[in-house]
Amino acid sequence: MFTFGIFLLINQVKSAEYELPDEPTSIEHGFINLLSAVNKFPWEIHYDGDADMICSDEVDHSVSSDRSLITITIKRCNVIQTIMSQWTLSEESDSFSRKLIDITKQGIVTLSLKPDEIAREAITLELQSCCSTMYYATFQFTSGIHSADLLKRDDPKYKSTIQYIVTSTPRKIPNVRLMNQIAVKATSSHNKAIALNFGRRHKHTISTYTETELAELEDVKQGILTNYFGIRRNILEIVDRYTLLSLVPFIKTVKQISTIYKEEQLFNNLTEYKGCEEMPEIFKTLEMAPFAKAAYFVQKHQSENTDLSLDHEGRTIICTIRDFLNIDQQSVLIARTSGDKHIGFILVKKSPDTVVLSFKGTGKMDEIANDLNYHYSKALFGDFVTHKGFNDYLRVWYSTRFAEIEDVVKNYKNLIITGHSLGGSLAQLSYMLIKTKGLLSDINVSCVAFSPAPTISYIGGAFSNDDKMISWVYENDVVPQASRGSAIFLKLCVDMFSRTENASTLLLKCRNIRYKCYAEIEPLYHPGQVFHMIDNDGVFKAKSIQPEELIEIKLLPSSIRDHKIGNFLSTTTRL
Repeated sequence: MFTFGIFLLINQVKSAEYELPDEPTSIEHGFINLLSAVNKFPWEIHYDGDADMICSDEVDHSVSSDRSLITITIKRCNVIQTIMSQWTLSEESDSFSRKLIDITKQGIVTLSLKPDEIAREAITLELQSCCSTMYYATFQFTSGIHSADLLKRDDPKYKSTIQYIVTSTPRKIPNVRLMNQIAVKATSSHNKAIALNFGRRHKHTISTYTETELAELEDVKQGILTNYFGIRRNILEIVDRYTLLSLVPFIKTVKQISTIYKEEQLFNNLTEYKGCEEMPEIFKTLEMAPFAKAAYFVQKHQSENTDLSLDHEGRTIICTIRDFLNIDQQSVLIARTSGDKHIGFILVKKSPDTVVLSFKGTGKMDEIANDLNYHYSKALFGDFVTHKGFNDYLRVWYSTRFAEIEDVVKNYKNLIITGHSLGGSLAQLSYMLIKTKGLLSDINVSCVAFSPAPTISYIGGAFSNDDKMISWVYENDVVPQASRGSAIFLKLCVDMFSRTENASTLLLKCRNIRYKCYAEIEPLYHPGQVFHMIDNDGVFKAKSIQPEELIEIKLLPSSIRDHKIGNFLSTTTRL
């Protein structure tokens, strides 16, 4: 869930005018569908009583644009009936490829055009007969009934006439801001109506205790709603002025930039990678992957920051963790759920002298909202800044839960802190917090983070080469590259791409700009030692990489897939 937030970091990206591309690739479809899914909400809701908003599907939630939808309907004639294939765009009219919406087999062509394009330009379409004879014709965009000459590519003397009808309608785009406001009001009214109806029905039987429980439940619902629309507001920073499909040109540019990264081959020098036999101690840290996975079972419960050992449902979750890790139930020492402000975590006994503290990764609305809080804030310790959402989680965890953890951990010799994604970033920060403040000084504390987002704003210092803090990055995983600074750098590359004649010099130019404007394009880095893992024909290998290698977002076909914790779980079973 964390990964789609990377795109939201690149806010205010100015796209091209609304133009549909050629058939999008599966990656483009995936991102379009992702944003569409996030933007879905039950708009068609009807309320009675105290509702202050009625929202129905008859309401027009759209605004006009400067374009028109042009529909060309080509009439069939005797010659056309012999053609075996449908009309296609000719090379002469390749400039319309991004403005073409659809061509049906019935000869209906739809485009999105500006007024000057309608008045001055024309489109050439072609089709092929069963004998591979190529026909073509040129069509105007002005409304009305027209005739066009049907010509043959290989016979200059051939000429026939076909008729076509052109219609024009104003193109409207969704008013996302209005829809969002309506949804907020409608949902708020819906909540009020439910609460009022419940109160009227049970007004003579509700005890003070029940009223308190209802109030807490309402707070939970409102908290979820707040986070939901917090996420939507971040998305609106991108899509407010542009349709969702206008992001496709941006994505295609990012893909072109990614090919430049491929040529750099930052991670492709296979001779530098070593196997388990050559780095046994490093590969041994991968045994923490199941503990990082186990923390995901600690979902939001009846209320946030719940001790799962106190009720039946919670004990069922603890049993799930026990079975997954193949440990006895008493080895799950602490299990706390997530919430609006609290991050879920588990404290598990690994051996008689070792416990593992594992933070939960991104999975719920609350955690997504914090992931998207990508601005920087001063860390609780040290002279550096970090991701504000992570810092907020750490502050609450340290002030409310650390004393409980410390009271248990002091009975053991070793503490290993781990987590995946968001959990991995919090593992890094909590480890540095403990070390900087001199906490748990009698205990051997170490950290193993899987696919964490970067957390510190400088290279060097006490944790630059700390061999007790190890972070794992799998293949082309994009999350360990994602920070506000790296997102701004990607936006800079996209903006510079169309102005750079030689694409091979693009990264050099943008890096020079970053060097001169470092304060505005300041990336975050990974502390400790970072190891990059690859699957080389079924054999897992790894090498140590520098923090600078993870400060630019490289979106490759496997970037999202490579973020899964399952990649590391499969590694542990095959080593």
